[in-house]
Amino acid sequence: MHMLDWKRTIQILAIILVLGGAFRFYHLGENSFVADEFLDINSTYGYHQTGEWRAWDFNFGAPSEVNENAARDERAAPYKWQVARIFAFFPPTEAAARSVSALWGVFAILVVFWSAWIFTRRQDISLVAALLCAISISAIVFSRRLRMYAMFFPLYLAAATALYAAYEHAYAGKIGFLKNVALRFGIHLPYFALAGAFTALSLSVHQMTAHLPLSFGAY
Repeated sequence: MHMLDWKRTIQILAIILVLGGAFRFYHLGENSFVADEFLDINSTYGYHQTGEWRAWDFNFGAPSEVNENAARDERAAPYKWQVARIFAFFPPTEAAARSVSALWGVFAILVVFWSAWIFTRRQDISLVAALLCAISISAIVFSRRLRMYAMFFPLYLAAATALYAAYEHAYAGKIGFLKNVALRFGIHLPYFALAGAFTALSLSVHQMTAHLPLSFGAY
């Protein structure tokens, strides 16, 4: 399988994405919100209604004056902003709210494929990694909940992949400045810049991203 050409690889990857998407979107709104999903639906719908990160009281149809917690409501704002935008087109149902996580779950499959390709340069291994992500029970569960982890996982993986690639991959391009940086500092600057962008975005979703520089330093 490692002799696959890219046309065939993309076709297989497309099938894997459809499979992964089916697992993530199937009966997405069948179960009611649970646990922390209630907190996220309250804050996202509150933002949709007021433009501020305030919990919404669905019983009174107004911002909550009992459960105000700015730090909690503003947490993972980039993720919850997307959910709030969904409410501009659809009512705040379980399926509509969770669809953002499901979409990020499908994107995560692509990131897993890309990460495997970066380090192995093998289409077959990359496809197997993508398939395992597509059918992983834990990955499916994350992608079917109104929680920021569905977005955090692919962003953190992309940041880690780019950061380690910046250290391990030699720059093979023709741009003189990038060659000099690689020779002098041993850094693949394009990968390093990509790592910085993904790290910043991942950090805005979850502070656990701060562990990445520590693990890289230990490596």
